Amino acid sequence: MSGTVLVTGASGFVGRGVVPYLAARGWQVRATARRIDRIPTGAGITSVASPELTGAADWRSHVDGVTHVVHLAGLAHMMVDVAEGTFTAINATATASLAAAARAAGVTRMVLVSSIRAGIGPVAPHTVRETDPPAPDDAYGRSKLAAEAALLATLDGSATEAVVLRPVLVYGPGVRGNMAAMNKLARLPLPLPLGAQRNKRSVVSLGNLSSAILHAMTSSAVVGGTYLVADGAPVSVADMIGWLRQGLGRGPGLLPVPLGPLKAALHVTGRSGMWNRIAGDLVADTSALRATGWTPPETTADALAAAIRA
Repeated sequence: MSGTVLVTGASGFVGRGVVPYLAARGWQVRATARRIDRIPTGAGITSVASPELTGAADWRSHVDGVTHVVHLAGLAHMMVDVAEGTFTAINATATASLAAAARAAGVTRMVLVSSIRAGIGPVAPHTVRETDPPAPDDAYGRSKLAAEAALLATLDGSATEAVVLRPVLVYGPGVRGNMAAMNKLARLPLPLPLGAQRNKRSVVSLGNLSSAILHAMTSSAVVGGTYLVADGAPVSVADMIGWLRQGLGRGPGLLPVPLGPLKAALHVTGRSGMWNRIAGDLVADTSALRATGWTPPETTADALAAAIRA
């Protein structure tokens, strides 16, 4: 299956992976971003300037003639000094406007790439499922949950199908934030005191997320609703550091040091949140998406090694 797909947020970390992925599979990609000079180029890709996302954006010209929409644009969770109203305007109100335009244009299916943070905070004592009562714990998560609700409400009863994907922590070439910090740790020519770290965290490679997005766009088994997206089995920080260093042609170099002093040091330096986001437990159950026929095409070990080499 192929057609013309509008991809918003095409210049972002996820967009720069998704746009060429879809184009390489025969899709005509109308890629939009505020900075069109940062959108990937190539056969099948047309760059279009995005409207401002601070309110009810006008998307009519962007959706004219497209069969599918993949909505990636939004304000990231890393923007910690942003007012909640700004998160809501950019992540939720603009989503509602895009969904309304897609409905009016007769788009076949719209895929919203949300976040697991729409349902839970950075850690969870239990396996997270789509059916859990939503409990976002910050402005970013609440705005993503509001975006999901706006999408589903706007497209309810229309010919345009709505699909929500909630990826876990995404990694890949060019990643920023906490995963970028982990890459820097892996590159250090020193042993690291993380050998005793045995947390369980679901992550997803940019390649696997791109595959899930295409599946959500095209599979007849995906009948709308919300789906968590992750790689295969959850991994620990020690696993990830070891695989990153493997990609650099090195051994793990991890010492089984008690974790108490490390956690205390991060707390004293104001980085307890970083510990929770990377070293805490957060396991996602992806059985709902897998039941539709999707399986991640690459392993976490291979994808991490390839990402750091890139």
